[in-house]
Amino acid sequence: MLTDVLNLSTGKNHSTEVKLKPFIIPENFTSGFAMALMAKDIETAASLARQLGKPEPGLEHAAALWKESLERVGKAADHTEIYSYLKVARQDR
Repeated sequence: MLTDVLNLSTGKNHSTEVKLKPFIIPENFTSGFAMALMAKDIETAASLARQLGKPEPGLEHAAALWKESLERVGKAADHTEIYSYLKVARQDR
């Protein structure tokens, strides 16, 4: 129900519209985009920001988070499996 509420509000985004119900909520993690590719893309964005002299702390944090999740769940994992990593990381706090 929360996904439906988000999708009717300004909280709507690609993940809430396309990823949550079929891949993340049922925890089947088969959306078809690799964790390794997502981690690479985010690191590429962070690297470009640094090269331009415009480092973004949030982007740096996201790149580190995806790198760590990649190391934990593996390169072959689907990018939606970051949910599994975040769920465990939250419990460790």
